[in-house]
Amino acid sequence: MRVSADHSQGKSAAVASAAQQASSNVQSVAQASEELARSIGAVGQHVDQSTAISG
Repeated sequence: MRVSADHSQGKSAAVASAAQQASSNVQSVAQASEELARSIGAVGQHVDQSTAISG
Protein backbone atom coordinates (compact mmCIF):
# COMPACT_ATOMS: atom_id res chain seq x y z
CA MET A 1 0.00 0.00 0.00
CA ARG A 2 2.85 2.35 0.87
CA VAL A 3 4.52 1.76 -2.50
CA SER A 4 1.27 2.58 -4.26
CA ALA A 5 0.90 5.81 -2.29
CA ASP A 6 4.48 6.81 -3.05
CA HIS A 7 3.92 6.06 -6.73
CA SER A 8 0.75 8.16 -6.77
CA GLN A 9 2.53 11.01 -5.01
CA GLY A 10 5.32 10.88 -7.59
CA LYS A 11 2.81 10.94 -10.44
CA SER A 12 0.98 13.87 -8.84
CA ALA A 13 4.22 15.83 -8.57
CA ALA A 14 5.00 15.11 -12.23
CA VAL A 15 1.54 16.26 -13.30
CA ALA A 16 1.85 19.44 -11.22
CA SER A 17 5.23 20.17 -12.78
CA ALA A 18 3.88 19.59 -16.29
CA ALA A 19 0.91 21.86 -15.59
CA GLN A 20 3.22 24.61 -14.34
CA GLN A 21 5.39 24.28 -17.47
CA ALA A 22 2.30 24.40 -19.69
CA SER A 23 1.14 27.55 -17.91
CA SER A 24 4.54 29.14 -18.43
CA ASN A 25 4.44 28.21 -22.11
CA VAL A 26 0.98 29.76 -22.49
CA GLN A 27 2.25 32.99 -20.92
CA SER A 28 5.22 33.02 -23.29
CA VAL A 29 2.96 32.57 -26.30
CA ALA A 30 0.65 35.33 -25.07
CA GLN A 31 3.58 37.73 -24.69
CA ALA A 32 4.91 36.83 -28.13
CA SER A 33 1.45 37.36 -29.63
CA GLU A 34 1.20 40.80 -28.05
CA GLU A 35 4.63 41.72 -29.39
CA LEU A 36 3.67 40.48 -32.85
CA ALA A 37 0.46 42.53 -32.75
CA ARG A 38 2.45 45.66 -31.83
CA SER A 39 4.89 45.00 -34.67
CA ILE A 40 2.06 44.54 -37.16
CA GLY A 41 0.53 47.80 -35.95
CA ALA A 42 3.85 49.60 -36.44
CA VAL A 43 4.20 48.21 -39.95
CA GLY A 44 0.67 49.38 -40.72
CA GLN A 45 1.53 52.88 -39.52
CA HIS A 46 4.63 52.94 -41.72
CA VAL A 47 2.57 51.86 -44.71
CA ASP A 48 0.06 54.63 -43.99
CA GLN A 49 2.86 57.19 -43.72
CA SER A 50 4.48 55.98 -46.94
CA THR A 51 1.14 56.12 -48.72
CA ALA A 52 0.52 59.66 -47.48
CA ILE A 53 3.97 60.81 -48.59
CA SER A 54 3.77 59.21 -52.03
CA GLY A 55 0.10 60.02 -52.59
